[in-house]
Amino acid sequence: MTFLGLKSYGTITCEGKSVKTPVTSGCQDVSMMFYRRDRSKLKLTVRKRKLFENKFVGQADINPNQNGNQILELQDRRGRPVSAQVKVEVKTVKNLKAF
Repeated sequence: MTFLGLKSYGTITCEGKSVKTPVTSGCQDVSMMFYRRDRSKLKLTVRKRKLFENKFVGQADINPNQNGNQILELQDRRGRPVSAQVKVEVKTVKNLKAF
């Protein structure tokens, strides 16, 4: 996952469990792995880190069944586009021993 130009962090939620990325400045690659029992979606939320509060930047759904790079257009809470993108790379395998 690559965050562009913000001192920001992301939270990915899947099947009711969330994982938070470290706070990044500029571009940085972050890796994480999820085990999904069913076909549930992955939800990405991006927040900008501020001194006293964290500001919501946008959210997007990650298509876990599409392997490779995905450019996600972030949306506000009402589903309207915001001017921010996040690049993710998805690798889906059925055999966990492959990792």
